[in-house]
Formats: sequence, C-alpha cells, structure tokens
Amino acid sequence: LQNIIVPRVKEIPQSLYFHNAIFVSNKKFPLLKYPKYWIYQNLIKILVYRSIEKSKSIIVQSNWIKDELVKKTKVDFTRIYVKPPKISLKIINTYKEPKDAINFIYPASPAIYKNHNVLFKAFLKLYNNGFKNFKLYLTIKGNESKAIKRFKKKINNLDINIYFMGYRSRDEILSFYEKSIIVFPSFLESSPLVLSEAMLYQAPIIASNLPFSLEILKDYENVTFFNQDNENDLYDKLINIIHKKVWFRRAKIGYKKNNFYDLEYFKNHSSPEEIKKATKGNLYIQNFCPNGSLISKDGEYRK
Repeated sequence: LQNIIVPRVKEIPQSLYFHNAIFVSNKKFPLLKYPKYWIYQNLIKILVYRSIEKSKSIIVQSNWIKDELVKKTKVDFTRIYVKPPKISLKIINTYKEPKDAINFIYPASPAIYKNHNVLFKAFLKLYNNGFKNFKLYLTIKGNESKAIKRFKKKINNLDINIYFMGYRSRDEILSFYEKSIIVFPSFLESSPLVLSEAMLYQAPIIASNLPFSLEILKDYENVTFFNQDNENDLYDKLINIIHKKVWFRRAKIGYKKNNFYDLEYFKNHSSPEEIKKATKGNLYIQNFCPNGSLISKDGEYRK
C-alpha cells in the first residue's frame, strides 16, 4: 500500500510504498496559512510513521528519503528498499538552443510547494532590468490561487513573454525539452520525473538546491543549482545564461591526467590567454569560459 498499511491485519506481513516527501520534509507549513499541509505534517504523519514501523518492508523512490526515514523513525535501514521510478522514452532529438529567444519551461502543478512565486519574482526582475529576449512556459492557467492571479494581472499590460499554457500532455512537455531550459524551483519532491526526463534530452537545468535535485543530478554536468528561497539567486543564474557565461556546476576543465579544477578557480582568469597562463598551457576546456570562448582539446582557442 501507499504510505499507510491496512489496519488490524497482523497475520499477513505488509509492505508499504512510501512516496510523499511532506512527511520527511524540514519545510514547515503554518496552520493558519496552509491548514491542509499542516494536517499532513502534524496529524497524518503520525499514522504514516506507525505504519512504517509496523511494515515488514518499505519501498521508497530515492536514497535521501531512505536516509530521512531512518533518522525520523525506528525503522532499520535494511528494511527500506530504494526503487527509483523507471523511465521509458524513445528520444529522437536532444536539446538544441533556439536561434531567436531563450526558452524556459517549468512543467508543474499550481501546488504551493512548486514555488512559482520565486520564479515570478526572478523573471519579472529580469524583464524590469531590460532583459526581454526570453520565453517562459508554464503549465498552469493563471487562475489557480490568489498569488498566481495577482502575478498574471501584474504582467497583463507588459510586453513580457510568459505563457500560461495550462495542462499539456506528456508528449507535448517532452517536445519542450528539445528546445528549452528547465527551471525547477520546487522545494518538496520525492524523485521528480521532470529532472530525470530532462537529463535524457541533455537539456540544461536550473534546479533548487535540495536533496532530491542533488541526488538525481549528481552526475549531470548540464545543471546549475540555486537557493529555492531566494529569487535573486535565481535571477543571477538566469543572467549568467543570457550572457553565455559558464553556468555548469563544474566545467570540463582538466589536466591530461584527468585532474579537474573547480569552475570557481577560473572566475579570476576570464580570457583564454589568462587561462592558458594560469594553467601553464596544459589544460583544455570543452564548455564555455566566463567570456564565452572555447578551448578545444588540442589547445586551440576559438570564439
């Protein structure tokens, strides 16, 4: 069963499928502002934890969920099994940057934990500071909550390319991964399929700096993380993308012995000549340097 076992059944061992991150999240929802989520976190959670402790085995989607359950319940880690969601996709085209505007997409429901508000503030700041060559696609209608309604009303008279598309089929969303950067500010997830699917399309991702994102994207280079509670941090990441600066967690910069420098090291060496001098000429870079230059494996520099 999911989250709660069948009560008063003692003779038959039960396995429980646990997938709701709200029961292990450290993010707290105030009673008066979010009564539904408060009830889940403070009342229903008691029933869920009892079920977990009585279950013969517990199946979860991610290692971070397993770790949290071990911390917060009396369950031995050997009873918890991690089985990530399986993805079956036939991919024909991977991500290719459009020639006109930069496309962004956030495929998410209007739930409060999807954190649209930080997205709205960051992109509005982008627009107000003169950066208008972007398109942001959202899978909400714009009338789902007071906060969403207020934002939509605020931008109605602006020449800003933010599109409230409403629900879209999975195939439609997947087609966006071929041409869009995925922005993912959610702060409450177990193992979001959006991130796993986007990786298969080699799409760039800007994700909240939280355990679920870090686990899924730990070996993915085409990603940058931001503080999901800080719209200014997201804004900075967006500006870096617009200016074609390096925005990967770690650029493919290394000695021929495969030792790697952290990207932070190169912030003070922005030109190819400075990088060559700083690394004594024996490094190469396959991604963008801070000024947009590229260095090939053979050491040739090019724009």
